[in-house]
Amino acid sequence: MKLAVALLVLSVMVGEVFGQVRVVVSVTDSTRRPFMETFSGRLYHKNLQAMVSFGTSKTGVLSLKVADLDIDSSKLCISADGYLADTVLLLQRHVLGDSLHLSAQLLPIPPSTLPSATVTAPAVWKRGDTTFYNVEKHLGPGDTKLKDLVKKLPDFRLDQNGVLHFKNKPVEKIMIEGEEVFADKLELMLNSFPTHVLDQVQALENQNDNRLLTGLKDEEKVFVNLKLKKKYLATAFGDLAVGADTKARYILNPVLFTLAGKVKIGAIVNANTVGTGTTAEAYDEVKGKTAREYDNWTIQSAHIGSIANFESRRYIQNRLFDGRVNVLLPMSSKTKAKVEAYSIIDNLRQSANAVSTLLDSNGFITRSDSNRFLFSPTLYAISATVLHMPTPQKQFDFRLHYTTDRSRFRQDNVFSFSNRIGEESQASIRNKFGTLSASATHTHRVDKATALVTTVKALHSKGNQTIHTAADNLPAIFDLPTKYTRHQ
Repeated sequence: MKLAVALLVLSVMVGEVFGQVRVVVSVTDSTRRPFMETFSGRLYHKNLQAMVSFGTSKTGVLSLKVADLDIDSSKLCISADGYLADTVLLLQRHVLGDSLHLSAQLLPIPPSTLPSATVTAPAVWKRGDTTFYNVEKHLGPGDTKLKDLVKKLPDFRLDQNGVLHFKNKPVEKIMIEGEEVFADKLELMLNSFPTHVLDQVQALENQNDNRLLTGLKDEEKVFVNLKLKKKYLATAFGDLAVGADTKARYILNPVLFTLAGKVKIGAIVNANTVGTGTTAEAYDEVKGKTAREYDNWTIQSAHIGSIANFESRRYIQNRLFDGRVNVLLPMSSKTKAKVEAYSIIDNLRQSANAVSTLLDSNGFITRSDSNRFLFSPTLYAISATVLHMPTPQKQFDFRLHYTTDRSRFRQDNVFSFSNRIGEESQASIRNKFGTLSASATHTHRVDKATALVTTVKALHSKGNQTIHTAADNLPAIFDLPTKYTRHQ
């Protein structure tokens, strides 16, 4: 019901003056019963030019005691929220002895119908450090994944390595309704998150990984937050891609999220044999920063070759299983935990042939190369994070991460020149690494300008790498005795 003010006005048109008078008004509702809601009365004289007295009541009767009241030139105004005015004048006939007895009726304001209005959100708008994108205004018919959508959003850019940028700054996290489900797995989110559930994409600038360091350092980071349509907030959502054709080629890509309960869950699986195998970005995401540091002192295998603007399914054979699960567990009002489990298993095969013309001292010769590659990345990882906030100024962050790498690589090469017999070589690498890292960080925000951060880290790693090479021309290269016809 809309609020309004109902005024009961009583006026006196004769100029007789009373020295002391009591004005009593009885107010009824639409059924002629006493009006039992709160109302107020204001007594004016001289044609409403000055207020003489004021009072409130919720008993249906209001009594005002007034001195020197001008009968027939005074008005009594009664107000109540949500009721129409009922005007009664103060007249000589209302006088009974030294009192004026009045009656009024307050009726509800009838509902009014406003013309319908349509509110249309703009395509892009900004508030503070956050830029909002209306997904409906940018989404095209074929934009099924987040990667397809962000390419069309102003100020967003995907570089040649698939890294997402906003205003030329790399995006650090992609959150869902503020929840960090797969937040740091950008390559996974871009390629897997469905767009049909999205209402907005929000770009948050000047962010910090540690909320207690806000205003002190590292505030140049950019996060992305995905806002869901309302109907997906209270239920599980996702999508499923399934396909199969001849030559044992298939694809299975289920994606499932649920943010409805206290426990937040995300699960993504990518299984296929269509040539879209493990990417370097996905491999690094699962390994984690600590385990990737070992790559600096280990021998790296050659990468499967790629051809620009040509579908990989036509020249790469693979058998990929990439499974990820992320669970957020609120342990209490001050403590929350996150558990993540990942596995990447693939079998990439490729054959490549090349013919080149070279110049030596005798003229131009032709060299032919034939290469067969086998790359079998096998990676498992599990991590756990516990965040405890005992007070608004203190925070404990505990992290545990374990990774095991059992990847294999093999390359067989045959090359020959036009004037000599062909030669063969083989190379293989087998990894057997295990890395366990743990860290504990305590942050104490002392005041607006000071924060104390204490971090303790521990690392345990064990593993080995087996490398095997064989070639017909190694004896000549290393000037070995003739009995070494082949060296391994």
